[in-house]
Amino acid sequence: MGNRYAATLRLSMALGELGDLETKRKALLIGNSIRYIMTPAQLRFARFKSGPLGRTIDTMLGLALIWWGCELSSVVKDLAVVIGALALLAGVLNVCWVAPIIGIPFRGKDVPKAGQV
Repeated sequence: MGNRYAATLRLSMALGELGDLETKRKALLIGNSIRYIMTPAQLRFARFKSGPLGRTIDTMLGLALIWWGCELSSVVKDLAVVIGALALLAGVLNVCWVAPIIGIPFRGKDVPKAGQV
C-alpha cells in the first residue's frame, strides 16, 4: 500500500492539480503510463466492456436504437438516434462513455488483461 500511495503522490505532483483527492488516489503512475487502481468489480466490468462480447453488445444496441429512432416521429426519435450513435461509436472505437464516472479507463486498450494485474 505504501508504494501505491507514494506513486500516486508522485503522479499528482507531476501532473499538477489532478482534481479532488479521490481522483488522485485512483490514478497510479507506472513507467510512463497512467494505470487505474480499480476494485475487482470495476476490473471485471472494464474487461467485459472492452472484450468482444461487450463491444458487440454496444454495437448491436446502437444499431437497434438508431433503427428504432428512425421509426418514431417525435422528440424521442432524436434522443434515441443520438444515444444509439453513442453506443455504436463506443462499440466500434472500444471506448466507454461512462468510464470517468465509474472510475475505469476510457479506452479499452488501457484495461489490464488477465495476467497483467
